[in-house]
Amino acid sequence: MKKILISFISICMLLIPTSVTAKPIRETPVNFEQVVIEKASEYIGIRYCRGGESPRCFDCSGLTQYVYAQIGVDLPRMGGEQLRSMKRVSVEEAQPGDLVFFSTKSGYIYHVGIYIGDGKMIHSPKPGQRVKIAPVFKNPIYATLPTT
Repeated sequence: MKKILISFISICMLLIPTSVTAKPIRETPVNFEQVVIEKASEYIGIRYCRGGESPRCFDCSGLTQYVYAQIGVDLPRMGGEQLRSMKRVSVEEAQPGDLVFFSTKSGYIYHVGIYIGDGKMIHSPKPGQRVKIAPVFKNPIYATLPTT
């Protein structure tokens, strides 16, 4: 009986593949920057509303928080808090998918958008307008997620 059981187990082991190669879901790897921009682009045309933080309507920091949350990144709600939670980078270091902030001379953050490259951003501008692509304003502050 022992011999039969050992033979059966040996035969079964031969039938089990030793390695399995999974086919990639996508042919090209998806990077973080690409995912941020694709997700933000989905909301172009959504109307602005003060305090808006869902696809029903967005304010500027509600848009950035919502887009990042959709890809698993937890950002604070307000623009100033978002900037403090990130790492500032120079204009030359800024990458698509980073956030771009705008402040008063006193340092108050009054606006935030998602940098998409080539001096442009996706943002929710102001009452009466909709989420759109626009040129980055003067004197931007760029910030990226801190690396761990």
